[in-house]
Amino acid sequence: MNIFLIVVSLYFLYAASTPYEFHFIDGANLLIHEGGHAVTRLFGEFICVLSGSGFQVLVPLLFCGYFYMQREKVAAWICLLWAGESLHNVSIYAGDAQTMVLPLVGGDGTFHDWNYLLTVTGLLPYTDVVALTLRCSAWIVILAACTMVCLSAFEAPLPKPVERPF
Repeated sequence: MNIFLIVVSLYFLYAASTPYEFHFIDGANLLIHEGGHAVTRLFGEFICVLSGSGFQVLVPLLFCGYFYMQREKVAAWICLLWAGESLHNVSIYAGDAQTMVLPLVGGDGTFHDWNYLLTVTGLLPYTDVVALTLRCSAWIVILAACTMVCLSAFEAPLPKPVERPF
């Protein structure tokens, strides 16, 4: 189990450090991103566009919270790694808001979420600052989660709470 946890941590570190390559987890992130748009389509254009990247980070965080509440800390930390890697992907997308050279689903001429978001909020001139802030936040999450995974790998498992009938 300990080796598995280290391998998983290394995978997420590798995925975050090679953001322009496709990784297995990117397929899940893309589905969640596009699902975020579909789920919030009725809430207006800004919310709908923001929800793609928002869901992409929020869904792994929800899994993290669920597993943490179930006292499955290792699973929680792995989901936190996922959230950090996903946030890192969002930082790359946000950083592309001015140049718009990343390949998007739908091909050339496709709507660019972050160009729209930063234009509407007046932050397009600060694209690099926004992307750097997201990227630094992602690395903080990733490194904290890696630390927790490694520490958890050598901890004794917590006993499950005993459910008592009323």
